[in-house]
Amino acid sequence: MMEKIAVVTPLKDEIDNIDRLINSISTQSTRIYCWIIVENGSKDGSKELLERIKTIDNVDNFIVLNFALPNEEYQLGVKYSTVVNTGFEHLMKLIKEGDIDKPDFLGICDADCFPSSDYYKTLTEYMKDNSISISSGIGIFEDGSKDGEASEWVRGNCRLWTYDCFMDCGYYVGPSADTLSLGKAELKGYKTYPCHELTYTCREMGSRTRYSYYGYSSYYRGITPLYAVLKFFNFIAIGQRKQSIEYLKGYFSSMFGRKERLPDLELRKHFSNTLSRKIKKAFSK
Repeated sequence: MMEKIAVVTPLKDEIDNIDRLINSISTQSTRIYCWIIVENGSKDGSKELLERIKTIDNVDNFIVLNFALPNEEYQLGVKYSTVVNTGFEHLMKLIKEGDIDKPDFLGICDADCFPSSDYYKTLTEYMKDNSISISSGIGIFEDGSKDGEASEWVRGNCRLWTYDCFMDCGYYVGPSADTLSLGKAELKGYKTYPCHELTYTCREMGSRTRYSYYGYSSYYRGITPLYAVLKFFNFIAIGQRKQSIEYLKGYFSSMFGRKERLPDLELRKHFSNTLSRKIKKAFSK
């Protein structure tokens, strides 16, 4: 029996990527049951182009939502997650009203992510075979380099949840929403892990926003100063010196400025213990 897969794509000013994105989805080796693109106030013709597209090969239910917030400034935090969540809420409405069946898997595919043709077939099989509730492949930038994220971290821009996990944990709207949602699932005992043999091409992280944002989001979640410094050196090690400095400035300026932190104290404690969990795991091997 073929698995039902639903995908939400947030999209703003991506007219140069739309054809490539559609090709990536339409050539998947398994059908996509529902694809919801949430177009967010594009000014480059993306909205008009999407209006002319009524169906997509290999997609059973193709939906474009036009959604705009008063703040037009691009940001990955609350605005990004609000746009994504708009897609998820629409999906849940369709299910509730009986317009579509509930999917087996649902997830995010950013407009600058281009999964390989076997991506969703392989990823869903990997998740089923290993009882994993949230997973993704590994991002590969246009220059051929890997995204540099931790080997055990499920990437947020091209990931899937099992339906049951998503309904139990939800999607957390806020800075670094994908990481927050992952933490919530881990707290509830769900297994999360990326499939290292599977890749997708994507735009380099930070190409549309400064790395100071990632520093702030680390502070917001509860990451400790020591772990932030270690992450700084990790960026240095993979040749991202400029990004590492911006990251550290973002973290410590947020700390000294006493910026807002994650109000969910249980989840914040989970993130503050990240380093200790990593150390414990390393020594338990």
